[in-house]
Amino acid sequence: MRCDRDVKYIVIDQYLFEVLSKISSVDDPALENELCRLLKRMPVNEGIVHVNDEYLEQIFRICYGYIKNNSVCAAMPD
Repeated sequence: MRCDRDVKYIVIDQYLFEVLSKISSVDDPALENELCRLLKRMPVNEGIVHVNDEYLEQIFRICYGYIKNNSVCAAMPD
């Protein structure tokens, strides 16, 4: 995924990392665009984005919607 933003690090929790890593190989411009739009709205402090609860909820909603719509149920941890 490529976002035009000066972000060096994105700090996320382990569960979200697992979800994103399992769907990262999927070539879906709509999913990438939606996640990029969300990343662009996040506050950046010296190149570091801390994904807080407000943004975690939105990211999970995007991921769950993608997984549900594309029958990628195996991508979600139990």
